[in-house]
Amino acid sequence: MKNLIFGLALLFHFTSFSQNAEILKSDVKKMYDASYNLAFEEVMNYTHPKVFEMANKEDVLAAMEYAFDNETMRIRLVHVNPTFTYSEIKIIEGKSFCLINYTNAMRMTFENKLSGDEIETMKKSFLDSGEYKTVQYEKDRNSFFLEGNAFMIAVADETTQGKWKFVNYSKTQAQLAEMLLGAKVIKELGL
Repeated sequence: MKNLIFGLALLFHFTSFSQNAEILKSDVKKMYDASYNLAFEEVMNYTHPKVFEMANKEDVLAAMEYAFDNETMRIRLVHVNPTFTYSEIKIIEGKSFCLINYTNAMRMTFENKLSGDEIETMKKSFLDSGEYKTVQYEKDRNSFFLEGNAFMIAVADETTQGKWKFVNYSKTQAQLAEMLLGAKVIKELGL
C-alpha cells in the first residue's frame, strides 16, 4: 500500500512538473510573440509585478513604446520563431525560477542618415556592450542589424499567484535584475 501511495505521489509530482514546464513554454512563446508584434500592453501581462513597484505600468508601457518607435529610430525584432532553451526549474527561497536563453535579433532603423563617425561609434558601443555577436550596419536601410544571446528569467511565486512572469536579463542591466530578484537568485541561476 505504501508503495502504491508513493508511486501515485511520484506520478502526480512528475505530471504537475511536466504541465508546469509546458505552461512555461507556452507563456514564453506568448511573451515573445507580443514583443515581436509590438503588443506592449500584452507584454505587461507577462512582466513580473515587481517591475511595477519600481515604475508604474503606464510609465513602463510608455518607455517601451518610445524605445521601439520615436522621432530618431525604430526597433523591430527580426526572428519570428527563435529557439528557446530552458534551464531546469529551480526552487530558490520557495519560488520557482527558470532561465530561458535564445538568440535575439533586431533591426534598429534611423530616421536621419548616419554619418561615418556615428556608424563607427555606435558599432563600437554595441560590440563593447558584450550583448551582440553580430553587429552589421545596413547602408541601404540606414539600419543596424544586431544579433546576440538574450535571457529571460521566468518566475512563479506568491506575487504572481503561481503563474509564470518574466524579467529580462542582460549584462548591462544585471543590477536591475538583482534588485528585482535578489543577488542569491541571480547567483544560483548562474548569471
